[in-house]
Amino acid sequence: MVVSLPVLQSLSISQCDSLRYLFCSSTATSLVKLRDLKIVECEMMEVIVKNEDEIQLGRTSKLVFSSLISIKLRNIPNLKGFCLEVLGFEWPSLKSVDISFCWKLGIFVSGYSNQPILSKVLIDSNHYSLEMGDLNTTLMSMRQKDNLAFKEEGILMINGFLIGGDHLVAQCPSWTWNSGRIFSASGLPHRRRFLITRNVPCLRRASSKVVVEHKNEGDECGGDDNNIPTPRSYDVSITYDKHNRSPRLWLKGYDGESKMILPLELVLQDIAEHHPRELITFERHPDLGEDHVSLYLHQLNFIKDFYDHHALQGIDLSVENYLQILLEAYASVVPTIMYKCC
Repeated sequence: MVVSLPVLQSLSISQCDSLRYLFCSSTATSLVKLRDLKIVECEMMEVIVKNEDEIQLGRTSKLVFSSLISIKLRNIPNLKGFCLEVLGFEWPSLKSVDISFCWKLGIFVSGYSNQPILSKVLIDSNHYSLEMGDLNTTLMSMRQKDNLAFKEEGILMINGFLIGGDHLVAQCPSWTWNSGRIFSASGLPHRRRFLITRNVPCLRRASSKVVVEHKNEGDECGGDDNNIPTPRSYDVSITYDKHNRSPRLWLKGYDGESKMILPLELVLQDIAEHHPRELITFERHPDLGEDHVSLYLHQLNFIKDFYDHHALQGIDLSVENYLQILLEAYASVVPTIMYKCC
């Protein structure tokens, strides 16, 4: 049964996480009066229009959205394109395209796209002139500029942080995305404000290298137990520093016995002495609103130097695996906090 929507003028879809696509191509042909299309926070959506009928594809090689004026796509993390089938698209009335936090969106459509009156697109709050009159070319050019900024200047754009975060969560189940405050200076989508791993063991101090001994009831122990430090645990989180355009690591430590939050002077025992103390701060976490210890590597030109080092070895450091490699580097700063970076 073909669904026809010839009188539909405005459509807004929000938080429909089970949807993988919105229209089949036969339904899309009926949207002759659709003026405004808005899709927000649909986690599993991969395309807007999907051709499910091979016969239909053979009968019409293009779709015409004659009345569509505005398209707004926001926070659709798995969106790969408006349509990936080889269909042509005509948008004679299209004036506004606003795309935010659709970091897997590499192309808009697989076939040709004609939008005669569209001159600019808004992507992640930045205006881009339509290159060569083509949406696909504009999108690909923008992604290439982001990659170039990462490789040549060590700048990690918000989309790069989101791509790397998704990869880290997929590879390391101990890490999860978390939502933060409704209003945040980071500019990140609400469901992906920061990454966190909780209850990470810390069995020795970085300065003394004293190992904590675990004893079971009934075990015979010699020596003075008062000199054996108790184990600690940490919540480790990563936020995006919009000002420096780089990730930032946060630590919140707990005493192993009392479970009390560790003050700064005790957390410093678990940070390598070679790490500059001026790059360690004690301040409020931007999304949790609680005091944390924060560590910086950005000021040490880490991203650029790290990329150049790998490039000399013939290894192409990608945005996707960057956070995992960054965590490996941070392990030298907090060598006894045993978080996983897979």
